[in-house]
Amino acid sequence: MELITDELYWFHDFDAFQNAPLGEVVLGDKELAITHSSCHDSRFSSGIMFFSKAAKNLFLEIQDECYRYRTHEEMALKFMLRKNKELMKRLLVLDVSHNFAIRKRRVAENYALVEKPIKVLHFHPFDKRPCSTEPGKRSSEVVFGNNSFGEPLVGTILKEVFRTHGLVRR
Repeated sequence: MELITDELYWFHDFDAFQNAPLGEVVLGDKELAITHSSCHDSRFSSGIMFFSKAAKNLFLEIQDECYRYRTHEEMALKFMLRKNKELMKRLLVLDVSHNFAIRKRRVAENYALVEKPIKVLHFHPFDKRPCSTEPGKRSSEVVFGNNSFGEPLVGTILKEVFRTHGLVRR
């Protein structure tokens, strides 16, 4: 029995939370849908990925690169793209709103550039380290609106999920 069938699959890190409807992701002739790390960074992030059965060989190639260079999948993909520009034809690049990371990103600048609403918020709710681009504020504070641009990033439904499970006090 094959575990992966012809359906579209959504993979995400455990600290990547769906914040709004994802919209329809259509791979077409692509194997993998992925985002850049931020609006200002051309590196890809594996924090969220959409894929189908067709991505099997691509995943195996990435795995081989990981073992070859003793690195993680994002660096392996970066090395692969440097060696083979044709690989881009196998990737669908999604807007960063599908994987809006907080802690080490230019949050205000990225927020101004991404499609709204933000579909996936990528942050650790218990991380006590400050957000590097929002001095003195933790990622969870930035997400709930204590940020330089005065906008909450978290939507109503996700906010209620966090409240229900004691992840926020407000």
